Amino acid sequence: GTGKTATLTYRVGMMIKEAKIKPDSICVFTYTNKAAKVMRERLKELYPQDSSCVLVTTFHSFCFQLLIDNDFISFPSSSSPSEGDGGSVGGDGDSCLIFTETDQRMIIEDLLVAWRAKKRDKPTTPSSLSSSSRPPLSSSSSSSSVLSPRRGFRTARSFMQQGDADDSNNNSEDESSSSSSRSSLSSRSLKSRSNELCTWLNNAKLRGLDKHDFDEGSQKHFIFTHYHEIKEAMQGIDFSDMVIQARDLLLEDDQIREKYLSRIRYVIVDEYQDTGHVQFDVLRLLCPHGHITAVGDPNQAIYTWRSSTASSNWILFHRHFGTSATTLYLTKNYRSTPNIIKVANLLLHKQ
Repeated sequence: GTGKTATLTYRVGMMIKEAKIKPDSICVFTYTNKAAKVMRERLKELYPQDSSCVLVTTFHSFCFQLLIDNDFISFPSSSSPSEGDGGSVGGDGDSCLIFTETDQRMIIEDLLVAWRAKKRDKPTTPSSLSSSSRPPLSSSSSSSSVLSPRRGFRTARSFMQQGDADDSNNNSEDESSSSSSRSSLSSRSLKSRSNELCTWLNNAKLRGLDKHDFDEGSQKHFIFTHYHEIKEAMQGIDFSDMVIQARDLLLEDDQIREKYLSRIRYVIVDEYQDTGHVQFDVLRLLCPHGHITAVGDPNQAIYTWRSSTASSNWILFHRHFGTSATTLYLTKNYRSTPNIIKVANLLLHKQ
């Protein structure tokens, strides 16, 4: 309620109007598609003639588009399912399947069922493994079945049109129908464990871990290994992959990195407290010039379970950009009553 997003909006306008910075050289990052839409609308309302060329995006959308534009995601459309079954036709990554967090939980639930059966010496086929024309799993798999995507997996096209991380729970109908087919083992504890493992899996990937970092024969090794086998066989990509692969591409390919550096000269980040180390790496690679503004509040971090690191990311920001970084504090609240602010401050001081 202190006007953080409004401050960024007016800053963009001043950069264009007063500093005469080209709008298409400005990139604004935020965390959710909804927030990006609000920012675009505010800019359009305040600066209707100048703001249309400003790139306002989310980290996931930017990274995914980067992978597509540089042919890093390119799956033959002939091997993808029809659009009605969750795939799509056409090139430029349209056939890529997006694994949302709901999809991840569904797969992990299936793998937990298979794990429990394996421990009881009763091999079973998870419901995400069924007959299809796709190639079989590797010989290390617990099942000789082959893979077929569930209905409801999003395609690259739908991802770019509809949104990203904040829209990842729209498959509840598919999850419900899938769960009913596994009634004997779909207990509340199974769902709870799959949620825990979904968070663990994404955090492990964002920390750069792989299956060799877990004891062979353990549940985590089993989940990590077979999740990636399923994803690879289904030609899929999840939200962690988008940011990790884009970061790696910017880091390893000088030509691609220089292409983006020549285009993006000024970077602005909203809700900075919700970014993680991999997102910071992307920002660092895009801002060797130090033209970056970040706004956020460590006390409002809500994505720590998604590997966001509010306190350490502020430390990284000052460590990397510290020689020229200026810190400004927005201390006046325009949203809440004095009583609410008083109680909130009391709670924060007790942390």
